[in-house]
Amino acid sequence: MSDATTKRCTGCGETKWLSEFDRSKLGRFGRKAACKACAHLARVARRQADPEAERQRRRASYLRGDKAARARYQREWRAANPERARRTDARSKEAHRESRRERDRLRYARQRDAVKEQRRARYAANSAPQRVASARYRAEHPEQTKALGRRWRAAHIEELREYLAAWRAANRDVVADYRHRRRALERAAFVAPVSRRAIYERDRGRCGICGKPVPFERFHLDHIIPLARGGTHEPKNVQVAHPRCNNRKYVSGPGQLRLLE
Repeated sequence: MSDATTKRCTGCGETKWLSEFDRSKLGRFGRKAACKACAHLARVARRQADPEAERQRRRASYLRGDKAARARYQREWRAANPERARRTDARSKEAHRESRRERDRLRYARQRDAVKEQRRARYAANSAPQRVASARYRAEHPEQTKALGRRWRAAHIEELREYLAAWRAANRDVVADYRHRRRALERAAFVAPVSRRAIYERDRGRCGICGKPVPFERFHLDHIIPLARGGTHEPKNVQVAHPRCNNRKYVSGPGQLRLLE
């Protein structure tokens, strides 16, 4: 017998507390006819019998409902059950890995600019945690990281070339400093930080070999004691030089040495 606190389930025939039934505006006492357990078994049976029809039915039900209220409930539930939410997300990702990847690829192809802007905004809002997570992933998965980088470069080779060409054109000093440093390292010379701009300002834009002015855009960084003769790559062993003066000097001698302080 049912009263205001209990109800008889039409599925299993048992009388249960109202809390065992899902809410419904149309049902008696504001509850559905079947209890939660029987409703779950019925859903499982429908999914097994016709998965596609069940997906369409659930999608139609979702579209009919209040999306804002549903989203609010989901946020509140996840906030109250963080561990269960993480486990649920992990199971869902593993079960639908390929379909999620295909969905993401299609969305990226359709809305490339919007997706890039969304990712940039998300990264800017969470830059510190993102950097920590990325560093941890690279440390734990070095081979996967290298393979991912190779695939990305192969897929964006033209974009990468254009980007590097533009970067080199905008950072000529950095590129030149790197090349000088690399050349010294290849000769096993002592290497210290050297800035072309700082050396040019120190020498007041005058060639250390002939003493005449030389434009910043055209000067060479000359090693007073050549690297081939055991010279070092450090500020006290480099000077400003005309390209012609430096090329004529070769390794025959130090030329006009500037006074070392």
